[in-house]
Amino acid sequence: MEEPFQISGLRSGEENYLRLVLTTMRYNLIWYLPLCLWILFYIIIPNVSSGYNNLKIVFHRFTWAIVFSPSAYIFFAALFTSIVLPLRLLGLIPIFFAKNAGYKK
Repeated sequence: MEEPFQISGLRSGEENYLRLVLTTMRYNLIWYLPLCLWILFYIIIPNVSSGYNNLKIVFHRFTWAIVFSPSAYIFFAALFTSIVLPLRLLGLIPIFFAKNAGYKK
């Protein structure tokens, strides 16, 4: 089964992904790299530290039975999504700069 948003030349599983991103984006890296750093330092790292502190409180204060509650699943899903989703969306940006993306400039 093919992955969504798979364009020849820009598959994230390939070893030369970074080189392809650098060659397809070129001068757009001027805004893309600061955006990546901003999202990393102001969104991802605070979410990870907040999630760690919340998990530490939950496991210290309550028993392990709370892990099986429906609200715990929502908490873990929100925590996971708040960390992974911004990274996935950042990974989709270089696809729009691929030479064979299928749209005209």
